[in-house]
Amino acid sequence: MSVLMWVNQHLMSLFWNEICIGKSPMMQTALKQLIRDLRRMKLTRVLVEATGGYERAFVEACVEKDMPIIVAQPILIRQFAKAQGLIAKTDKLDSKLIAEFGTVMRPEVMAIATKEV
Repeated sequence: MSVLMWVNQHLMSLFWNEICIGKSPMMQTALKQLIRDLRRMKLTRVLVEATGGYERAFVEACVEKDMPIIVAQPILIRQFAKAQGLIAKTDKLDSKLIAEFGTVMRPEVMAIATKEV
């Protein structure tokens, strides 16, 4: 099973099969609880877009718990969108698009050392 984590400076949103299944403020306590919940799901991949560092705390927490994290480069997401004729850019559209990217493109899980994040 795969999930997408969409992160900005204020909010974390969790998607499964392109459907938002949870949102919480970007706070340390919420992040710890989210990681605990995700670990129980026995995920095969967790996808997050590199967003200027906003994703860093989430990625580091996943790496520390040996979770299958994928950090997708924004240019790949943009190219995926353009290939579908999508040019609009909103947070809601981005999150659905990133979830679809993960489902369709199935990017590889790669080992990430916490120092690299």
